[in-house]
Amino acid sequence: MHLVDLSDTVCDETICRVAEGDILTVHDSQHLSATTAHGLIAHWTGSSEQPTRWW
Repeated sequence: MHLVDLSDTVCDETICRVAEGDILTVHDSQHLSATTAHGLIAHWTGSSEQPTRWW
C-alpha cells in the first residue's frame, strides 16, 4: 500500500479550505469529500466520465 499526501488539494501555504465555492472539499479532518475525490479521479485519469457510484 502506498499513501498519497493530498494536502495540497485543499490546502495552500496558510489555510486548508473546507469548501471551494459551494462544494465541500473535506468530509472531516482526515477524509476528502466524495465530490472532491471524484474530481481528483477525473483529473488523474484524464477522464470526463462520471465514476461508478459505489454507495
